[in-house]
Amino acid sequence: MVDQKIAAEFQPYLGSGERILWTERPARGISLRPADLFLIPFSMMWLGFAGFWEWSVVRMGADPFMLVFGAAFFLFGFAVMVGRFFADAWIRSRTIYALTGHRALVLRRAWSERLLTERLPAKVTLQRNGRGGGSLVFGGGAWSPFDFASGMCAGFWVPSLADRVQFIGLPDVMEPYRLATGATGSTP
Repeated sequence: MVDQKIAAEFQPYLGSGERILWTERPARGISLRPADLFLIPFSMMWLGFAGFWEWSVVRMGADPFMLVFGAAFFLFGFAVMVGRFFADAWIRSRTIYALTGHRALVLRRAWSERLLTERLPAKVTLQRNGRGGGSLVFGGGAWSPFDFASGMCAGFWVPSLADRVQFIGLPDVMEPYRLATGATGSTP
C-alpha cells in the first residue's frame, strides 16, 4: 500500500528510476517492548537510589555540590523511567517509512531532518505481535546498549532514535517483510 502524501515526502531522496512500493507511519502513542521488562525495574531502582541520596543529603545538611550531583542522577532516572516513553512517541509521530525495489528508507523529522537507508537485499529481522503487526529491523550485526560510539545506546532506551533502519510498530508487518525479502537489489 502506498500513501501518496508519504511517497511525495520521499521523492527528493529517490534515485533515477527508483519507485516507491510501500509506505507507512509507525504506531502512535506510548509503546512497551520486551526490553522494558529489564528497563522499568532498573529505572525504578535508579530513581529510588537517587531519591534516597537526595533525602540523605538534605537531612545531613551536606555540601550543595552533593545536592546538585544527586539532583542530576534523579533527573536522569526520571527521564529513563518516564520521559523516554514520551520522547519515543513524539519521535515516532514525526517519522515515516518507505520501501522501494532497492532500499528501505526511514525519514525522521524530529529536531532536524534525518534520512536513514539500507540497500536491499539486506538481512531483515521480523518481530511479530499476536495481532499481525510488528517491526522490521534491516541490516546485520548485533549491538549493545552501551555502544556509545555508534549511537546505538540512545536506540536501546528510545527505540525510535536508533541509527539503524527499522520500521517500528507496523499494523501489518507481513506486506513490507515480503517486499523487502523479495527485493532484487539491482541498481535503479
